[in-house]
Amino acid sequence: MTNPQNHTLVIVADDMTGAADCAVAFSKRNAQVTLVACLSQGTPEAEVVALDLDTRQLEESQAIKKIQEGGHYFRHFKWLYKKIDSTLRGNWAAETASLVAHRGLAIVAPAFPESGRTVIKGRVLVNGTPLSETETWQAEYTDKPADITEQLDNQGLQVMHIPLALVRGDRELLRNQIESAARSGIKAIVLDSESQQDLHAIAVVSLSLDIPSFWVGSGGLAKHLAPLMYREQNAVDTNISKLLQQHADRSFVSIIGSLSSISSNQADLLFDTGEVEKITLPSQILRERESHPDWHQWQQRIAECVENGRDLILQINRDELFDPNEGAHFAHSIAILVSPVIHQIGTLLLTGGETARAVLVANDIDRMHLISELDAGIALARTAEPAAPLVITKAGALGRPASLAKIKQLLQTSRTSSTK
Repeated sequence: MTNPQNHTLVIVADDMTGAADCAVAFSKRNAQVTLVACLSQGTPEAEVVALDLDTRQLEESQAIKKIQEGGHYFRHFKWLYKKIDSTLRGNWAAETASLVAHRGLAIVAPAFPESGRTVIKGRVLVNGTPLSETETWQAEYTDKPADITEQLDNQGLQVMHIPLALVRGDRELLRNQIESAARSGIKAIVLDSESQQDLHAIAVVSLSLDIPSFWVGSGGLAKHLAPLMYREQNAVDTNISKLLQQHADRSFVSIIGSLSSISSNQADLLFDTGEVEKITLPSQILRERESHPDWHQWQQRIAECVENGRDLILQINRDELFDPNEGAHFAHSIAILVSPVIHQIGTLLLTGGETARAVLVANDIDRMHLISELDAGIALARTAEPAAPLVITKAGALGRPASLAKIKQLLQTSRTSSTK
């Protein structure tokens, strides 16, 4: 790789919030960044395009097919970053293997230290606990190995693991070792990292490589590539303040679609700030939709709140029958409930990739311009349509406890300023 200044980059993600929290690192460097939810919309005029292929919940064969269908789209871009979940959810290994034939060596570094995700001996740790021992992995992914190298090896790739000592050693030596491995037939390099300094070293070395290659990582590595690729810092605070003021007279609606307890706790702290209403949607309403006798009553409750400019939290009351596989259906149900008043919302916060995609696509919002990061892992975007709300996306398990309360405070400040 050479310095990609003035060239374009495509970020290929498997869900909406992941695409946003990865790409926002580049918007903070004043790069033009567009988030796209549909291949058929053509290639935007932007330096960086974050493409959500929506493959995380698909069968592996379907995910590979989507990557292959995107081949004609990826050709427009000089650089490719395969955004993956830092806890290895989805079909990331199969998708990476599908890209290798066209893009060269895969530089695999999924660590996200600021969120407690590190890689040691080629294995992900979550706050120091091996991924294989976490509750989520044991509940959903017992049929897969929790080892990065093993997952790639199972896709037929020749893989080389680079330990932490080499990552922290001489960078010229690391570069030579990676290039030599690629020329000997290695198709993927898995690099250990447990700190920001480790990711910075990987970013610097990968940009100096003189071989065809692409990145495979979470939002963690992207944050270190962005300032190396785009040197100019964005005037973030000014842009955010002006945008929020333009939408200050309409309601702030937070849709908590993620199953993560982190998002639930963040919503509780947001509610505790006061002057925010909460509507907890029964699971049965979301299952049955219009066939439920109370469906229109719940839709009217939401509409009345928004039409009167009140801030609102929408959450799901998961009953004893709840199945995680209902996630996509519930997300689409929420999208239907909100659609009648979508253009009366000033700022729309969406947690969870399925929820974000369902609500946006249902309202014909399939392309957005990313502005900046409001807090760790939380991206602010605007659409081309002036009447549409500002959009804030957050991956379910990311962000600090008070992240949503902090956003509410920013909005409150903008409302005060707009009335002066």
